[in-house]
Amino acid sequence: MRIKTSTWIISGICAAANCLWLLVRQRFSLLNLSNNLFLTALFFVIIGMLLWIFSTGFFDRFQASLRHIFRRASADAAPLSEASAGSASFWLQPAVLLLIATFVVYGLSLV
Repeated sequence: MRIKTSTWIISGICAAANCLWLLVRQRFSLLNLSNNLFLTALFFVIIGMLLWIFSTGFFDRFQASLRHIFRRASADAAPLSEASAGSASFWLQPAVLLLIATFVVYGLSLV
């Protein structure tokens, strides 16, 4: 799988924002940077996993039954699996890069 340029840019911006935030608060250390990068990656992981679960079709049956109950059976409504298809990788790729950066910075903080 090829990592897109936008993934590198998003990850770089998040890492730079975390460094800047720690410098402004005058609490910069490699351990604090590692912790902040992990929390930023966690944000991307949670959203990416949620979209990945939606794209598997797990909630399509639930959505169809709710439409049936509320009598909103319209032909133009797309199931959740089609609406969120392909968007999970947009969120999971920066998460992986940020997690790798987290472990590298944490390893450097132990030295």
